[in-house]
Amino acid sequence: MVDICSICSCLVCVEPPPLFLPFLNSLAYIFVMTNLNTFILFQLNYHPFPVSIILINLFQFSYNFSANFNSGNHKLITVMKLSPEDIHIRPIGHVERLSPEEDDRNRSLVSRIVVESEFVKGLDGIDEWSHIYVIFWLNKVSDKDKILIHPGGGVGVGIFATRAPVHPNPIGLTLVELLERRENILLVKGLDAFHGTPVLDIKPYPDWERGRLIVVTDFKVPTWVAKIVK
Repeated sequence: MVDICSICSCLVCVEPPPLFLPFLNSLAYIFVMTNLNTFILFQLNYHPFPVSIILINLFQFSYNFSANFNSGNHKLITVMKLSPEDIHIRPIGHVERLSPEEDDRNRSLVSRIVVESEFVKGLDGIDEWSHIYVIFWLNKVSDKDKILIHPGGGVGVGIFATRAPVHPNPIGLTLVELLERRENILLVKGLDAFHGTPVLDIKPYPDWERGRLIVVTDFKVPTWVAKIVK
């Protein structure tokens, strides 16, 4: 028996040939084609298969695909299908509140972002920006807390229409004022994250493209939000 797992990274996906369907379960399959050689990468979610079955079907698929490709009968899909196991996120640091008992919703308070030493060079030049986005992992949100419908001011809206922390992937995104950089520490104002929250990434604000800054001024908000913030 053999366990086939990820070998390569950025490749191209194809739709499954019917021949494979009886053998595949939640399979992400990827191929790379160089001239007449076709290589297939399987991710079988750790389901073992007999080597003989895999080789026979792999040879059959490679032969048929090469024939169809050379005759012009082919369809390439350039979006790689990923399973959850393919996504790996590593924190670059964490949040430190001046007091762990602070109200994290008080946007006037100052907190620290402590960046791991191996990422410190990535902070060079960041102090020239006045504001930055902080992307963090809401590690205190449990699976049982996650919902798809949120009260949303009493009207009930989809979770993706809110900034509630109980999204399927509990990722926080906050625009903060950058007050100062001290080596691997950033002092920021307005970060709504608990003490010890893992920080995933930092990006400057505003964005820019083709010689111009991208700042949205003509935004709109739902009625239920307008009632809350007025």
